[in-house]
Amino acid sequence: MEKYLRILDTEDEFILLMDNMEVGFTYGCFSTCIVNTDFNKMHDIIKNYLLQIPVPDLILKISNRKRNKDDIVKMALRKLKPLIFEAMEKELLNSNQANMITMLLMDEIIHIILSCKGETADIDDFIPVVFRYDEFHNYVRSVLLKDNSQISEFLSGLMTATDIPSSVMTDQSGFSCQYYQVENLFQFILLDLHKSFKLRQVNECEVCHRLFIPKYRKSEMYCSFNNSACKKMMKGKVDDPFALEAKNARGYQSQRVNNASTQKKYDSSFLRNLYDKWSADCGRLCKEYRLNDDLTSFKEWIASTKFTAKRLEEEWEDYNNSK
Repeated sequence: MEKYLRILDTEDEFILLMDNMEVGFTYGCFSTCIVNTDFNKMHDIIKNYLLQIPVPDLILKISNRKRNKDDIVKMALRKLKPLIFEAMEKELLNSNQANMITMLLMDEIIHIILSCKGETADIDDFIPVVFRYDEFHNYVRSVLLKDNSQISEFLSGLMTATDIPSSVMTDQSGFSCQYYQVENLFQFILLDLHKSFKLRQVNECEVCHRLFIPKYRKSEMYCSFNNSACKKMMKGKVDDPFALEAKNARGYQSQRVNNASTQKKYDSSFLRNLYDKWSADCGRLCKEYRLNDDLTSFKEWIASTKFTAKRLEEEWEDYNNSK
């Protein structure tokens, strides 16, 4: 890729600037797309292509050239671009976004090859970091799902250590926004995770297990991919006893916080946040108890966390005391 990828942060989305293109990504969209893409498939496509060139011969060829090195590498990699595009998970993307991500991956591979000096390293070192390490893929998924309470602190520390160059830009109308210059997709993912962790809800579909950004409410359980195939599959049909318990519990809890008397007695933002937190815990524990095949304990947790009148009063008191 170019020495820097230029990114504008509008406080609602990132706008990527590259080769006279401007493409917007809402917070979390890029990272979610990367995580939903089959890691092994993408990794193997890139690795096998680089092995077939092969990369050592390509590096030797350009090492003897003073000019047109970029063109030589691009020509050697020209058939890789459609393979990457095809393997990319595109349910969350429009065509411009899919093309932009493909171009960024290609440019990073080109940059790594052009930067190689002397003896070639392991072939995996020429694969962009986002598809080089399975552990990194899993970490990004955990951050998006907010699986660990310590992730926010760790992510902030990583952002500080990475020290991504930034400045404030103001256009002629007086609108100001943050402007970043990132060196690779790893840095862009850090930015995206940092923003989405604070401002964006990302859920895991309980049918296909891909991640998605809910459109209507934070507690959505099923994605809208493939013309809402997962939603249609589960509509009126819940064979999984754990999912059935979770569905019924969510219905009860939602009714409790949304009935007229409760809404009149308590602040609406308090009730909404209370339900969203409980719903997130319900989804997480549903998975844990399902893995342990412990339906009884899941039912006990649901019963112990019901929004009874007493429970709501206690939560309201804690809420006010914490102010």
